[in-house]
Amino acid sequence: MPKAAPYHLRWDLLQGTYTLHDTPSQRVLAVAPDSHTWCDWLASIPSFTFSGQHGHLTVRQETRSGGTYWYAYRRVGAKMAKRYLGRTTELTPARLEEVAARVAEAALRAGREPLAPAAPAQMCGWLPSSTFPACASSSFIATT
Repeated sequence: MPKAAPYHLRWDLLQGTYTLHDTPSQRVLAVAPDSHTWCDWLASIPSFTFSGQHGHLTVRQETRSGGTYWYAYRRVGAKMAKRYLGRTTELTPARLEEVAARVAEAALRAGREPLAPAAPAQMCGWLPSSTFPACASSSFIATT
């Protein structure tokens, strides 16, 4: 049986922001997805789960051809969907939302499960760009 991911990034509709939780304790961690801390945190973990405005995913870090990349996984019926997310600097809430929406749409087309409820339109406009300037200058990025 697979282990539960140790961390969970989720959209908090009431606060209008993403919050990061330690899964066993449900404690909120002080890691904002637009900070140097985010990039350093990503470099230190193998996986986490994501529950966004448009769906949910399991996110895993994998090493391929000498580089480290992130992939999203989600079971759709009897099949496991796998999607490329990018390098650490490209792993943003906007990218996670984009992939979660695509996987949810594919599941809906396949008739497997309903699409996640949409968030109010005013909550969707703040999503960050596809890269964070904070990550580009992170000490982790300079060493890879």
